[in-house]
This record gives sequence, C-alpha cells and structure tokens, in this order.
Amino acid sequence: MTPQEVSKKNLILISAISLIIFSASAINDVYFLHSNVESPLVQPPLHLKNPASDKNLSLNVNVSGFSERNVEGIVSKYEPNKFTDSIYNGNNFNWKLSQFLLELNLDFKLSKTIFLFGGLNHSGDDNSDRVGGNVGSGFAGGDSVNHFRFDVGANFQSTYYSLFYYAAAEFLPWNLYLNFIGYERNTKTNFNPFVSLLFHTTHYEWFANPFMQLSYMHQNHFKVKVGGALALNDVYIESDVNILNLKPGLSFTLGENYFLSAGASIQFLMGMEKASEEFFVTPFAKINFRF
Repeated sequence: MTPQEVSKKNLILISAISLIIFSASAINDVYFLHSNVESPLVQPPLHLKNPASDKNLSLNVNVSGFSERNVEGIVSKYEPNKFTDSIYNGNNFNWKLSQFLLELNLDFKLSKTIFLFGGLNHSGDDNSDRVGGNVGSGFAGGDSVNHFRFDVGANFQSTYYSLFYYAAAEFLPWNLYLNFIGYERNTKTNFNPFVSLLFHTTHYEWFANPFMQLSYMHQNHFKVKVGGALALNDVYIESDVNILNLKPGLSFTLGENYFLSAGASIQFLMGMEKASEEFFVTPFAKINFRF
C-alpha cells in the first residue's frame, strides 16, 4: 500500500469518527467569540406623489451613501463572557457598512388608496457585491395639496458574515465531554420587516415641496446553528438590530411625469450593546418617473 493510499484511508477514518461523535453530541454551552459582517443599513422605500401627475405606475432610482465606517459592539447573550472579554476586549461584533446603495423601486396604484410596491438594490464592499430589495403594500390618503402614506413590507438583503465561537458538547453514549472552536463564513439573504409613515405637500405651483418619513425596521445579520447539522439540539448564535429612521427632504417638480427628491436619512441603531456608533446621517438623491 502506498503512502498516499494510507493517508487517504486515515483521512476517511478520521472523518468517519468525527461524524459519529458529532452526530451524537448535544451542545451544552456556547461562547460567541467574534464576528465580521458586511452589509448596508437597510431602509424602506420612499414613495412620493408627483404634484403634476397622478398616474398608476411610478419608478424611482435612488442613490445614497456615506464615507466608509464600521460599527463595533456586543451581540452575545452570554455575559459576562470571559472568553470574549479576554480576547476581544468586550467587543465581539464588527459591522462594515457599505459605502453606497443604489436602488430601483416600482410603485403600482391598485385604487385611489391602495398600492403595491417592490424593488431591487445594489451595494458594494470588499468581499463581493451585495444585492437586495423590498416588497409590500401601501395605503394613501389626503387632499390635493397634502398627502400621507402608510407602508408595510419587508426588505430582503444579502449579508456577508464570518464568525468564531467556543462550544462545550457532550458525547451522549459514554458521557464524554469535548470542547471545540467553531468557524463559519457565508453570505445569506435575510428578510427584514418594516413599517413607515410618510407626509408631504403636493403644491404644483411651489418650487419645492417638503416631505418627512418616519419608519421602523428590523435587520438580521446572521443566525448560525452551533455544531452545524450534526448537533442533536438546536442552539443558535445570532445577531440583529432595530433601526428607527427619520427621513426629511424636498421634492422638486421637473415636469409632468418626473421630479427630483433629495434629503438625508437619519438612522438610530437599537439593540446592540456598547455600540461604537448609534446615530448615522446618510444623504440621498432620487429621480422619480410616472407612467
């Protein structure tokens, strides 16, 4: 038997033993060590009414972004965590925000007050480009010069993550205990529900009409099963945040079927312990078309 064949058989034997052990293992305890995440801050779409037109289908292209920045904090539910504290000085989570977000959104008018909407977005970072989008329904009201709208929907956003964790497991047949370091790196698409309330004026004779949108949304980063599919019990490490978003701005009528809107998205992060930043201001500009 050649050395290559011996090495191959040893590798197969080790893999088989590992499979047997972990397939009969129960996770007893987990310490979340560290994670890196790359994704944009998700936002709900902004659906403004054109003062010069009231057609059934609208399309808008939105560009938003800011200089590169990272958010650090703690997302572990195990505290105090001596492993995290000794290795990473208390911060076990690093979120690199995408520098730009390009969005394409459609809004379809079903009736005078009911709308359906959907869209796609694109953002870039170090590992790869990110794609996402949104879908939902809206309810509108108001008069000829004052307009409000309530939207309910969900964003879907691809997120890159890598993480380490320390776990203690029990090999059930012989009460054998083992400890191991787990690592996972992946890109997944997460669904993030949101609600938003928009108010704006629609004076056709005005040079600019102000608007204000208030929204609340949930953004998932990752949810990882400790020990993978081989563990008997379901123990997860996960990270998510809630975002309160205030979006003031102005819309400028350019013609009967298109107008420009610009402003700033003021975002507050909630639910992350010891966050290095909780407040963001993101400028944006969008061109709106009616068909």
